Amino acid sequence: MRFFNIFRYDIRYGLISKPQRFIVITLFSVFLFITFTFNIFHLFVHEVNGISDINSLSLSYGDVILQQLGAHLPALDASVVESFAVPTQWLLMHILICYFSLNYLSEDLLHGGIQVISRAKSKKLWWASKCLWNISTVCSCYFVGYGILYALCILTGKDGSFTLNPFVFKIVFSEILPNQTKTSCDLFLYLCLLPTIVGITVNLLQMTLTLYVKPVFAFVASCVYFISGLYYANPLMLSNYAMPVRSRAIGIYSFDFLTGVFLCVTFSFIAILVGSHRIRLKDIN
Repeated sequence: MRFFNIFRYDIRYGLISKPQRFIVITLFSVFLFITFTFNIFHLFVHEVNGISDINSLSLSYGDVILQQLGAHLPALDASVVESFAVPTQWLLMHILICYFSLNYLSEDLLHGGIQVISRAKSKKLWWASKCLWNISTVCSCYFVGYGILYALCILTGKDGSFTLNPFVFKIVFSEILPNQTKTSCDLFLYLCLLPTIVGITVNLLQMTLTLYVKPVFAFVASCVYFISGLYYANPLMLSNYAMPVRSRAIGIYSFDFLTGVFLCVTFSFIAILVGSHRIRLKDIN
């Protein structure tokens, strides 16, 4: 059995046959957009003539992404930590995708996976396919989420670029936007691409962890890891790179794109190697 056939099997049964995950992501993205609309109206209620007039503020796709999925700046002292609000929308977006990729590997091992390994006569090919399936699932979920938000921006007359409104940024994050010279291409890397790469890495780590513990414990570990990054602005906490507001592109913190990609590739490579070793030792023939 060739690798392509194994991967096709995984895409069919682990991605295409479960469209409900994309329905959930679509509904969640619509919810994010509605929340953004009402939040902006609430913040600028004295400056607009109704909720339909918020486009007069020169809002863009980048403003939507940054406010809803940009997370928060870290709490810097104990008094702020006590009142620090977890960015629910940002957290839900990432842990939903972790949940969607959680059970397929363990379920496949209990059903058709053993037959696939027997026919392929290679655990490595089976594991490589699972890793590629994981990456494909995560990328497709983020693509749908960002795509729905972009479509809603265009349909409601907002600018489709990543250009940020410094006035809106100051009101939302209580900070002056230091870096106002970044191009839309640069902002795309930090607002969309880097969070997706972080999501891929965390999901690969989670999948590898399910080879050692029950999936529910691996999911809890993923949630804790994402939440920990909210309180610790440490370069080794990958979730910091999934928070656009802390990126070098914004300018308040200096979490760099290339550094984030390097760390993500390193952790992903480790996860794949550890998983491959575990599968080789596991008696699943």
